[in-house]
Amino acid sequence: MTGWDDRATHAARNSADLYEAVFRAHGLAFHRDAALFRAKEPPPPCHSGALVLKRGDDAAQMAAIA
Repeated sequence: MTGWDDRATHAARNSADLYEAVFRAHGLAFHRDAALFRAKEPPPPCHSGALVLKRGDDAAQMAAIA
């Protein structure tokens, strides 16, 4: 893994931490694992329904989102 990948992964996890706080504050359900943050309900304005947290199997991540 390169330095860039390390920074990107760290930034993605920081974003997921923020999303987790926002979703909890709004009482919204979500799922988070090592690879993906996924909303189980419509997200608040200006937030997406999914965040990829690390490189992995794109097909598996897309199936989890769907």
